[in-house]
Amino acid sequence: MKPFVKCLDIKEEELTGKSIFDVTHPDDIRTSIKEGKKLFEYKSPQIQIEKRFITKESKTIWCRVTATIVNNADELPEYALSIVEDITEWKEAEMQLKKLSGAIEKTADQILITDKNGIIEYVNPALEELTGFKKNKLLG
Repeated sequence: MKPFVKCLDIKEEELTGKSIFDVTHPDDIRTSIKEGKKLFEYKSPQIQIEKRFITKESKTIWCRVTATIVNNADELPEYALSIVEDITEWKEAEMQLKKLSGAIEKTADQILITDKNGIIEYVNPALEELTGFKKNKLLG
């Protein structure tokens, strides 16, 4: 639990007795419940979701949660074992990439990207419009 509480910038004692939903971003609670049900109803042996948590300082962090059920001696679910990875930097980079990609798609400037051998790997809509060729005819 120590790395998880470190991610949340909270002391372990402050988390003890709380539900995971107390630190889950409100927009991710429904998905967390749905995926958790799959696990506890044996519809899936393992789940993996990307979700947001709220830190003690009310900062949002992104995590990848991988969970599985650990059964007791009677083969009944005893608890969920989870691995929580902080993927905040990765998600921020992904969001930035989407913004940049959107800008390239919408710009009036013609953009063409090739590999080191001059093979066309990407053209934007403005280049298609200028040349009259569709993307699939220009690529490769």
